[in-house]
Order: sequence, then structure tokens, then C-alpha cells
Amino acid sequence: MKETKNINIIDSILHDIKSPLSNITGYTKLLLSNVVGEINQEQRDYLSRIRRNSYRINLYIDDVADAARILHFQKELTLTQLSLQSVIKSAIERNEAVLNDFRSGFFIIDMPEDILINSDNERLGRTIDVLVSNLTKDINKRKILLAARKNGEKAEIIISHAAETTSNTDIFLQRFEKAEESHLIQHAATSTIIVRAIGGEIEMYTSNISERMFILIFPAVIK
Repeated sequence: MKETKNINIIDSILHDIKSPLSNITGYTKLLLSNVVGEINQEQRDYLSRIRRNSYRINLYIDDVADAARILHFQKELTLTQLSLQSVIKSAIERNEAVLNDFRSGFFIIDMPEDILINSDNERLGRTIDVLVSNLTKDINKRKILLAARKNGEKAEIIISHAAETTSNTDIFLQRFEKAEESHLIQHAATSTIIVRAIGGEIEMYTSNISERMFILIFPAVIK
């Protein structure tokens, strides 16, 4: 009974926060659509920033609430078999419009068809969205790199700034160094909790040209 009550409290807080945010997003969309009159380019740029940040806040609210549920109830989540190619293709479709707002886009390398993992599709998808959003805070018109690869018995999803691009993942990774655990927690605290709950681990790397990279690591399903 107590557990149900706690879930209801989390859901109530979530609703109370997301309701005004939904109004902000809705009215911003109307203004950008010129429903109440023409707006100039500078006004459009400011409204686009409001829309992008509303989207980010919405993602983080869901992430924080989910991490709170995981930490509080400490239950094992039900995992299903997923194709990394399918997971990443869906992430691209969800996030392309957001990146277009930043005059950016995705740079895709290493996308084998046969990499399978056991995880949670909804939570893994939202984690990728949150990390992409994290990188757009200082994207400076750079692209976001997405890659999936099998590394021994592990499957990896790589999400990174891509100030300089290459078609070879190993060459790309050479300019990065692993960040301290405290740095990872600073940038991706809730993602770390959620990824561990859905069967994986998360690592963060940085380069000397101000790029950040996150690698999600899962045991690969052996066929």
C-alpha cells in the first residue's frame, strides 16, 4: 500500500510540473506558426530556443522521475531483446528536428545489422535522447555522432560531439580520454542510474577540442 502511495506522489508531482511546461510548449508552437501575427527572424530565433529548452526540460523531468522510481523501489526491470540498429534509427527520427533547430544533424558510422542486446526499449530510447540533448548544450553547429558496434562480447552505443569526422570508429576514439566518474555523474547522473537498471553501463570521454562522448555498454546477445 505504501509503495502504491509513493508511486502516486511521484506521478502527481510529475503532472504538476509538466502541465505548465506543456502550455509553454503549446503557445510557443502557435507563435512560431504565425497564428497571432507575423514574427521577425530575431523573434523566431528566441522562440525556437524556448521550444528547444522546453523539450529538454520535458526529457529531464521524465528521466529524474524514472530514476527516483528505480532508486526507491529497487526492482529488477523486465528486459527484452533489442536490435541496436532499430534503437538508433528510432533515435534519429525523434531527434532530427531538434538538431535542425541547432543547424546541425547526425553523423552515422558503424551500423551493423546483427547486434542484439537485452534491455528496455523505452528507457534506452529516452536515455539516448537525454544524452543527445546534453551534447546540444554546446554543439556550436557541430554534428552529433551516433554509432553501434560489437566490441568482443560487449555491444556499444557511441554518442558524441563530432567536431572532426571520420568513417572509422577506432580512429575517431583515439582522440578521446576517459573522464573521471565524478565528471560522468555531473553530466549524466540520472542516465547512469537508468542505464545500470536496464542491463548496461555508461562511460564518458572528453577530447582536447572540447568534445564530449558517452558510450553505453551492454552484454551482446550470443546467437
